[in-house]
Amino acid sequence: MRGIADKRSEFSRFLPMTADPARDGLKAVKPYFPTANRAEILRAIEHACVGGRHGSSIYEERRQAGYYVNCNPKNRQLLNGYVAANPAAQPHSR
Repeated sequence: MRGIADKRSEFSRFLPMTADPARDGLKAVKPYFPTANRAEILRAIEHACVGGRHGSSIYEERRQAGYYVNCNPKNRQLLNGYVAANPAAQPHSR
């Protein structure tokens, strides 16, 4: 399922994204995670947010699936099924 996992869902389910992803510099792709698994989601967020990064896209070309991690320390999020529209200019946390 495409959506957002964050503290609102305790990282245990994906909530629908209500904002326009293109407005935030994202594009829709196939969801990377078939189901919301809290341990996998938290591990992916920790891995993506190393070294003071703002955010990170993970895209698996073979499956054409991906996700984006927002590393804002006040509200870390994993956006399943979205990646940066322009990988050279990653979206910034709001």
